[in-house]
Amino acid sequence: MYNWIKVLHVLAVISWMAGLLYLPRLFVYHSGVAPGSETSGCSR
Repeated sequence: MYNWIKVLHVLAVISWMAGLLYLPRLFVYHSGVAPGSETSGCSR
């Protein structure tokens, strides 16, 4: 059982780090889009 917990923990840490490092890129992509455009995602 210990090995399964260790595997799940390693996968969770890898996933968390990948998301943490990818989040700034999403913010940069979002800030480069003109407000109100079709790709901005806002329906104003």
